[in-house]
Amino acid sequence: MPTGIVTAAGRRVTLGLLLMAMLVIGACSGNNGQNGDGDGSPPPPDKPGNLVSGGFYARGSADLLGTRNCRGMCWDYYYFFNDQQVIKDPPPLEGAPVNCSETKCLDYEVKDEELIIDGKSYSLDSADSGMILDGNLYVRHEPMNEPELEGVYHHSTSIQDTLGSNFASTSTLIFRPDGTFLDNRFLGVLTDGSEFGDGTGIDSSHLSEAEAAGTYRVEGYTIYLAFEDGSTETFLFFRPDLNDRMYKIGGRDFVVSDLSELVESAEEQQEEEEPSLTGPLPDKLVTEGYAEKTILAEELPDRTKERGAAEIQLHAYQWAELAIDEAYQEAFTGFGEGPIIALTVQYTIANTAAPELDLTSMIIGVDLENGHVAETAELAPTPAGLLAQGNAEERLAVFLFPAEMVKRGEDFTLVFSELLHEDGLDAMDGGQLIFDLRAPD
Repeated sequence: MPTGIVTAAGRRVTLGLLLMAMLVIGACSGNNGQNGDGDGSPPPPDKPGNLVSGGFYARGSADLLGTRNCRGMCWDYYYFFNDQQVIKDPPPLEGAPVNCSETKCLDYEVKDEELIIDGKSYSLDSADSGMILDGNLYVRHEPMNEPELEGVYHHSTSIQDTLGSNFASTSTLIFRPDGTFLDNRFLGVLTDGSEFGDGTGIDSSHLSEAEAAGTYRVEGYTIYLAFEDGSTETFLFFRPDLNDRMYKIGGRDFVVSDLSELVESAEEQQEEEEPSLTGPLPDKLVTEGYAEKTILAEELPDRTKERGAAEIQLHAYQWAELAIDEAYQEAFTGFGEGPIIALTVQYTIANTAAPELDLTSMIIGVDLENGHVAETAELAPTPAGLLAQGNAEERLAVFLFPAEMVKRGEDFTLVFSELLHEDGLDAMDGGQLIFDLRAPD
């Protein structure tokens, strides 16, 4: 028999973006106090001896034969700091100092017209845009502080590896001078989860409408993205062609395009093709005749997130006002004088790792600004059980609210937590999976 609201303190964590390996890239904040004039800026490259006293230099070259495994474009970096050391990487993110216990630091000196790094000599000459090292131009990149980015930037690549396999990817980012950004149809991939976008890490969260729009700011060589769901990401950032025709963000090259009306057309297309459910989701409120539903709002976000052994895909959710059948009035008490609002969530949970998942251990709730509403598990069509590795199960979760709680216009966050394996071990790496929900108008 269904019960009323259960309240408890809720915890929230935000997962990162789905990230995928593409191009080796680097950038960072130059304001780390280790180089230049003491204000964080490297000195101007006026002669070879002064050229490498501090600063970030990068060189891009096409890997046409795939011999360097760069997936199309290879990038080589030098970051000189404190007038005596260099790393062959971009500077650290967010203006942090170089940590030589984590990154290989090499001693260098300039003698005559040679750069000597760790005992190895390279011919050195200056250039208007940087330095020439053994005949190869390395472009010097100055930090960018709070630029107003504007335009539609597009990335597209199709790569064939030495085994004949093809990998294609496209993404579009729209930057606005007011500090906001979007991407095409709110779906895209920035990089691969590693710090420099070089293929060393994977983040398996997928972007959604809420997660793919937000605000940005640039400090030094770092771009900070703050998404509307509350999550934040930082990526290395610089302009390889030294103008606003191209940005390097994470592991990709974004080139300005003529898609000036991309955002408007995508939103119009989304409105025209907006899918809808054919009726109330079949929880026990409907199938057992406990109540009749008047649908207030519904969403089909089709978002997927993964943590530990659990992958959860949120298919749909419905808000409905309930007219409780007289025979069950006593079972639905404690909701005040107004009507009861039901939130029914349709999701699929998959077990991506052994051993079996104990779905009875999972706590599902909705966080509000001033409380927490727990799932009314008795209203789910099927009881929870064990889920074997490699299997998936579609389920419904039902939450009951007083009408005045929903009409206050608060933010609602769906939280999955406390999931255990059959042997009692944590199945979600100590964290949670959360999804932002839109309240009915």
